[in-house]
Amino acid sequence: MLTMITHSFCAKDCVDRDLVKGKIVLCDEFLANKEAYKAGAVGSIVLDTFTRDVSFVFPFPVSSLSLEDYNSVKSYVKSDE
Repeated sequence: MLTMITHSFCAKDCVDRDLVKGKIVLCDEFLANKEAYKAGAVGSIVLDTFTRDVSFVFPFPVSSLSLEDYNSVKSYVKSDE
């Protein structure tokens, strides 16, 4: 089972490779998952801050969630720390 971690906005040069390598990362910004990928994450769950009903291609698995669903996942992750 993969461990999920949170790293807020996944901003450039702020994602710790040692923490995210091989993990699924929660990113508060839709397009910031690129930094998680570059740091070695195996997937990303992002807050849908972009648009609906549009597809994007990413180099690794990404799930985009509504604010309500994203907050539920984030709450669950924090409760399991």
